Amino acid sequence: MIIVRAWYGGPYNYRGMVYHGNNLALGWLWQIGVCKGKDVTAILRLAVNVSGELDFNPEKHFCNELFDFGRDWPCWKILVVQYKYGERGQVQTWFSPSVGDEQYHCFLPASPRGGAKRPRVTPKVAPAEKKAKSSAKARADAKAAKALKAKAKAEEAESARAAAEEEEAARVRAAAAEARAAAEARATAEAAAARARVAADIR
Repeated sequence: MIIVRAWYGGPYNYRGMVYHGNNLALGWLWQIGVCKGKDVTAILRLAVNVSGELDFNPEKHFCNELFDFGRDWPCWKILVVQYKYGERGQVQTWFSPSVGDEQYHCFLPASPRGGAKRPRVTPKVAPAEKKAKSSAKARADAKAAKALKAKAKAEEAESARAAAEEEEAARVRAAAAEARAAAEARATAEAAAARARVAADIR
């Protein structure tokens, strides 16, 4: 399973529930910016486990926190994930609902025949033990979410650095080409002037 792209957001400056109808033709879909949306492809790709399944946010944390986006925007933002099975597979699209707290869980199997995720079976535990485990799990989840965001930011920074280096290299190449062109023009002009002087001397 390959994550093609993922996006989190809603219509520009919108408030409340988003009515999307799983429609890819919506003009506001995939828009990037404040009160528009955010490309979260890198974060979703990091959520693909060793089995090749996408199991994003199974504990249903707030997506505004996980994506570091839209905390002060009262739009009930949606998560959209495009994926395919194999390089030549058909691109499919998963839409989240539009819910006020935006605690979205996205599970996609590793293969088309993967089926739905099996429900977890939780053994009964004593209240004190359950509370302790819940607290430890909450700390672990918070740490994992923080690490996930840090990795995504590091990837974004690396991508930006590579783009800046490529831009600088292109600028240097352009400057070198301009310098060569100027040198060739001067050489051509000097050669023409020399020929003119020779012709004048002959006359």
